[in-house]
Amino acid sequence: MRRNKNIKLIINYGLGPVLLLLIVYDLWKQLSQQEFLVNNTSNWIAAILQNGVGLFLLALLLMFFQWVIEAIKWKILIKPLVDVPLLPSIKMIFSGLSFSMVTPNRVGEFIGRVMHLPAEKRGTASILTFYGSFLQFVVYCLLGTVSLFMLTAYYPAVKGHVLLYNIIVLLKYISPFISFGGLIILLNFSFFSRFIFLLPFLKKFQHAANGLDAIQLSHCIYLLLLTVLRCLVFIFQYWLIFKWLGVELVWTEVYIGVTIMVYWLAILPTISFLEVGLRWEFSILLFSVFINNPLGVTIGTTIIWLMNIVFPAIIGSVWITLRPRNIQ
Repeated sequence: MRRNKNIKLIINYGLGPVLLLLIVYDLWKQLSQQEFLVNNTSNWIAAILQNGVGLFLLALLLMFFQWVIEAIKWKILIKPLVDVPLLPSIKMIFSGLSFSMVTPNRVGEFIGRVMHLPAEKRGTASILTFYGSFLQFVVYCLLGTVSLFMLTAYYPAVKGHVLLYNIIVLLKYISPFISFGGLIILLNFSFFSRFIFLLPFLKKFQHAANGLDAIQLSHCIYLLLLTVLRCLVFIFQYWLIFKWLGVELVWTEVYIGVTIMVYWLAILPTISFLEVGLRWEFSILLFSVFINNPLGVTIGTTIIWLMNIVFPAIIGSVWITLRPRNIQ
């Protein structure tokens, strides 16, 4: 009993502040090393002054909206285990973001989510978290595949970037297979999981996979639609911020660039702390096909990263520190 109490004290008053300090330090370290964030800023500052704060505030409001969508998805996923109200669900999502900042491909996200649940339900909740992450990956693949074929219309410009052209051609051929295969597995996840948990090192977790049987086809389709809606909100945020900064891109161009970028990030192993650097590289490479404004594109990408990932992660780290008793 004493041991459990000590563990809770460490989590509540040790881990939360440490995560917060790590996030702030890494953010300062990365941004302070990028000279383009402080030099040659006259153009985008003039655009900001001209456009006011309305576009920025709308993008910020949409940040909360897209995470509410994610919280609704989480509620649906774990409803067979526990009926979580919306606000606690949002807290669990933000807590998961805090942990994801320091783990490869955000695999630590499930820790921050399930730590609020009773111990006996965390195993199944972790598997449901993985299912939700896989669902999001499939949607990224589907949207990215569509964008790769839409990019065909811009091939004269793409061929001017040898590296980008080679990556696009490779992804264009393999992505339909990844997307179709992922969708088949997703729609029959409970069936495929039975074979996965036959592996010797996973057999002991087989009982935790029982919650997957509660995910019906109708639930899966609903979750897919919510994920697509969240992605569209995310893309619209980019369009708003680019417009706010005076980066003239039409909706189609923003859609192509953002969906291919998040598709790449979903495939490549990375850590959220390092993700902003990859976003800079990918966004400059992709959007150079449409516009020659690397500074505006990079600043817009950074603002979205801060708004959608870092800010909620900081809130999540505070909630971990002030974590209430477990949800029953």
